[in-house]
Amino acid sequence: MSEVRVNKISPRSGTTVTLGDNGDTITIPSGVTLDASNATTTLPANVVTTTGSQTLTNKIIGSSQLTGALPALDGSALTGIPDTIAPTRHSIRPSLNLDFANSKELDPRITFTRASNATYYDGYTSVKAEENLIYPSIPTSPGYSVVNSTLTTNNTTSPDGTTTATLMTASSGTGIIPYIEVSNSNSTSTVVFTHSIFAKAGTHNYVQLNINSQASFFANFDLSTGSVGTTGGGVTTSITDVGNSWYRISMTFTSDGHPNAPHVRLSLQNSSSDTRFQTWNPAGTETVYLWGGQSEIRDSLTAYTPTTSSPITKYQPALQTAGNNVARFDHNPITGESLGLLIEESRTNLLTYSEAFNNAIWSKNNLSLTTNTIIAPDGTLTGTKLFKNNTTPNANLVTNYTTTLSTFTGSFYAKAGEFDTVQFTLFNSTDSHLTRATVNLNDGTLSSTIEGTVNTVNVGNGWWRITATTKQAPTVTNNYIYIYPKESSAYQGDGYSGVYIWGTQLEQGSFPTSYIKTTGSQVTRSADDCEMLNIDQDDWLKQGAGTLYGEFSKPYVGQENGNTRFPSAFALTNDQFDTNVIRFYVEQDTTPGIVANITVDGVSYNGDYVIANGTAVADTYYKTAIAYERNNVDSSGDGIGNTTDTSAEIPFINRLRIFKRVRYQGNGNYGTIKKLSYYPIKLTKNEVIDLTEE
Repeated sequence: MSEVRVNKISPRSGTTVTLGDNGDTITIPSGVTLDASNATTTLPANVVTTTGSQTLTNKIIGSSQLTGALPALDGSALTGIPDTIAPTRHSIRPSLNLDFANSKELDPRITFTRASNATYYDGYTSVKAEENLIYPSIPTSPGYSVVNSTLTTNNTTSPDGTTTATLMTASSGTGIIPYIEVSNSNSTSTVVFTHSIFAKAGTHNYVQLNINSQASFFANFDLSTGSVGTTGGGVTTSITDVGNSWYRISMTFTSDGHPNAPHVRLSLQNSSSDTRFQTWNPAGTETVYLWGGQSEIRDSLTAYTPTTSSPITKYQPALQTAGNNVARFDHNPITGESLGLLIEESRTNLLTYSEAFNNAIWSKNNLSLTTNTIIAPDGTLTGTKLFKNNTTPNANLVTNYTTTLSTFTGSFYAKAGEFDTVQFTLFNSTDSHLTRATVNLNDGTLSSTIEGTVNTVNVGNGWWRITATTKQAPTVTNNYIYIYPKESSAYQGDGYSGVYIWGTQLEQGSFPTSYIKTTGSQVTRSADDCEMLNIDQDDWLKQGAGTLYGEFSKPYVGQENGNTRFPSAFALTNDQFDTNVIRFYVEQDTTPGIVANITVDGVSYNGDYVIANGTAVADTYYKTAIAYERNNVDSSGDGIGNTTDTSAEIPFINRLRIFKRVRYQGNGNYGTIKKLSYYPIKLTKNEVIDLTEE
């Protein structure tokens, strides 16, 4: 082994000295102190340590730079290594651990009330939203069996405005039945099917839906009058005018399990009173137009879902309703992520018919609608199709409401149909105050936004919740909500093409809250009230010292109605007025941040921003912690620690509040909390920082 002994290596300024080659080990003997206090760079990438005491003076070392065996961890800093780089581990477990996101239940010691129903997503309940077991859905050959007739595809304009409708022409003959037949490839016994197809009279008016294997299941339809003729037993039928002489006809029945039960036939008949599959003598000139066949395993007809080479079945998350005094553990409807315990302030839906758009409170200008035609976000068949009658640009659904609210938010759910764009407007006709945006229903993107705040939230299977908040207060009562269905490129209307809508809401406030259904009068959702009382008698709490940790988000941060408020996320307190409290709150001024605060008899201590002033963002989860004992308080947010408070007093504690501050009587108290923990000791500053960055 080579050995060089020198007292000093002093290279020329600006030059580099290299010790060893790549792969070499440079050993520092026992008892030697490596003093890099005057260096401006960090230590080498790999610093090997062994058990025992080694001193590294005034250097910050990342945990990734340390390899080899480390001293035993007891919650304190490593011997000889600055406190800033100690890999902290919590020395004890929390004595209270409210893991709402994972447990999805309330600790039995929590008192929770809400004097009304309320909606949320539970993360697992879904419903069958769309289904078409027939493919292709547009009659064609091959695909359909064609008997005593011919099919000519792409023959005329279909209900959606495209030239994709099929012409069916009868063959001439004596004692025959012109028909087409298609299978939905499902022969499950005792299943309820609904078969449907769009039909339009050509030179012939009478068609019949019937089932291959079940003699009683048939229904005749008159395409000249839009009426149902003779039907067999055990079926229910419908015929709906969809414009331009097109009708959608349907038949619902319960299969007997026969292999041919799913085989549905459409036949040309001699009259609307024919028996099932009755023969007759067509001349060969009889024609009808067909488009959009559909077969669903359900007892009701839903919106048409086109198919080509395979069947389609789609599911969507279902908005749930929690009963009185039942806590809501909300979830992202798309990802299923558990968002934790949802707490909301009281709100009222000021629109008296939130789903019944055929009610007189809603005016239709150059529009028509079909109610109960698509599965809505709550899983019920209550979605409405809104479509234009003509090419007039100004086609809208509108309602007028009276309010003197200072700030209000409107919302509704929408899904693309043949049109893929919708415009949402809040308008005051007296002072021309306007909040408006155009929404692309394919991806939820916004364009042409005017004033206010407009947002979209994806709730599954093409549905978006669209919300708009007015920029300033209306001062008069001539207020309107407009919904405009449109194509991305034009306002063309054909009496069929449109969008789907559901669940409108108008509420006082600077942000939307969960959907409140109305059926004839305004409905108020009561505030969620969540707290743990008499905790001074519980073993988990230690008076005078502890650490409080929480992970939470708020749907809105900022001034409400021009007022700065300080809504608490969670708090340890002993009164109803926050004069003795240990808490986190969002300072909702023009530059909102999250503050860790201790107040004793109205005197505030440790009023530090754990999330810097101006950086708090709505619907963002923050991890916060405050560790306290008398004259020693540390706090942290998302892994960033604050200066230690060395002068704080600590209040007596007897209750735990979650998103509750009585001073404002519930206003501004809202949010979602994933986790809330309490440690019965003051954790070190390093531990608090580590706790909020895990």
